[in-house]
Amino acid sequence: MELDPRTFIATTSLVTFMLIIVFFAQARSFPARFKGFNTWGLALLLLTISGAAIAARGAIPYLLSVVLANGMLTGGIALLLMAVCRLNNRPMPWIFPLLCVVFVVFETYFAEGFVRTHQIRSISSAVVNGTLIGMTGWALLKDRNISVFKFGAYFTGICFSIMALINFVRLISLLTVDSGYGNFDGLMSEGTIQAFYLASYNIGIILVSIGFIVIGHERLVESGREIANHDELSGAYNRKRFTEAAEQEIKRADRYEGDNSLLLIEIDNLKTINETQGQQAGDSVIKDIASLLKQTFRETDLIGRYNSEEFAVFLPATEPGGAISISERVRGKIMLRSVTLGNDEIKYTASIGVAHGMPGCSLEELIAQAGEALQHAKATGRNRVEIFPV
Repeated sequence: MELDPRTFIATTSLVTFMLIIVFFAQARSFPARFKGFNTWGLALLLLTISGAAIAARGAIPYLLSVVLANGMLTGGIALLLMAVCRLNNRPMPWIFPLLCVVFVVFETYFAEGFVRTHQIRSISSAVVNGTLIGMTGWALLKDRNISVFKFGAYFTGICFSIMALINFVRLISLLTVDSGYGNFDGLMSEGTIQAFYLASYNIGIILVSIGFIVIGHERLVESGREIANHDELSGAYNRKRFTEAAEQEIKRADRYEGDNSLLLIEIDNLKTINETQGQQAGDSVIKDIASLLKQTFRETDLIGRYNSEEFAVFLPATEPGGAISISERVRGKIMLRSVTLGNDEIKYTASIGVAHGMPGCSLEELIAQAGEALQHAKATGRNRVEIFPV
């Protein structure tokens, strides 16, 4: 029993239309920084219209059922590539996809006058569409976070790669003498090879769309976790998350009899800045010092906003000498920084208390010791580094 191409296209178009609704709904409900879902929905819309036009071949003019339909097919695939680029905040390669669409439209239009025109048309489409599909799969797999397994990116990238491989197999079959295409009537041809290609393409579009939805939800969950663990203003860990992470580091150090250091960094006279310059000025200072801390400390160091004026920095496997050295470096960098608000340039300083923890020293003890050193630094003039015991 042969697969009826028109029936299959109509069925999958119905599923694709429902996915279009899902993508446009996601684009409205997801945060603005989640890009690409409107583009993917528009791609599915073009692919659905293209499928309907192809299925109506013979009932509507050639210009619509072949030329325009093939152009929209390539355009839809190009938009899938652009959606992936937008999702990963990469520049959209619009010039090459546009050239692909223009080439397919002109080639399809002028190929009608050649011998075995359907085969030529199919070969050209297979090359162009297969290239775009392969590029999309590569963009997904290349931009994945290799340190964290995310099902959506792997699944969608692999599905695109399989679609590109199948498209390549179709191209090989088109180039053989006995291709099995009979009258070479493009997508509407009936035969085992064509049935396999048609089914794999339509099912592939549905699968990669589902995969893209999964990517969106994975990123939404990750975004929620980031919001729960980070201070909104500074981007550093909030107090709860900092405490949890530091306690884990202390347990790890205790197992290996290592030592740690902890810094409490307080912005000098932040309340005065808020009262004289305004809350926005104080917020700008907090953002600025947070940016400096992220640039200065190691990736393994933990940075948290401990309260409104203080940042806590936990330094794993760091001895007192190293802690003092990095603290003085940070203090010196802060002295040279300023933030601009309107016509005002706001300079600020910071006082730092340092505590060193041997194996068995708890986080509470480290914080208390660093706090005592910080109070001494403030009492002796501010813009100083002090280490416990003072």
